[in-house]
Amino acid sequence: MVKSLDEILAELKTVFGDNITDDVVRAIEDVNDTLNEFAGYKSRYDDLDRSWRTRYIERFGSSVQEEKPEEETEVEVKTEEKLPLSAVFEKEE
Repeated sequence: MVKSLDEILAELKTVFGDNITDDVVRAIEDVNDTLNEFAGYKSRYDDLDRSWRTRYIERFGSSVQEEKPEEETEVEVKTEEKLPLSAVFEKEE
């Protein structure tokens, strides 16, 4: 299950309880810093994606149109007379 930073910190405090040693405090701070760093990746990804899209549009045209799926057209299939299986394997002389 994906949890928020506050939920994870609350869980750690429950696990560690009243044990407030330097190691516990350091571990909680490390978890907090790490999760905050990961949260920043989303905004950096979005910024990078936006910049590449802008570059693409500038390079290949002022506007990029989405391709519309072509409507399916019915193709008329001509059927020829059916041959019996024996006629298919007859040898021509």
